[in-house]
Amino acid sequence: VNDSLNTALRGLPPRRQRAADSKHSPRLDNYWQARYCMEMVKDAVERVEVSNGGKLKPSKLFKKLDMDGDGFISLEDLKLAFDKFKINCTNEDAQAFLTAVDRADKGAMDIGDFTRGFVTYDGSILDNMQKPIRGAYEYGGTVTGG
Repeated sequence: VNDSLNTALRGLPPRRQRAADSKHSPRLDNYWQARYCMEMVKDAVERVEVSNGGKLKPSKLFKKLDMDGDGFISLEDLKLAFDKFKINCTNEDAQAFLTAVDRADKGAMDIGDFTRGFVTYDGSILDNMQKPIRGAYEYGGTVTGG
């Protein structure tokens, strides 16, 4: 068996499933649509996850969303995960999700991109208001801590 062309074994990213960012084909950059999709994904996967009290770390969530096991989450992986976990997100939601997490526009996200870019809301708004703010991100959100 010749597995030299198997991208999953070689650690190569999958083929680009959407056009690269250009003025003719801009990326769907809707931060709030991406955040909505991230929340939907997290909630749906936590419903079926039973260990650790149903709480998921981003690295474990990445492994659940990597449907073909090649170490990258592509647009096709997101669509398959939406079907598997019965997540009601559209193609535009998936595009916005990929744009928000894949800042380098590689066409797919690896575990490092995913864990840095996957943001969900935990706790109540009062909990977050009590934390001191250390900085603000250009694309929304704040850095908190003491």
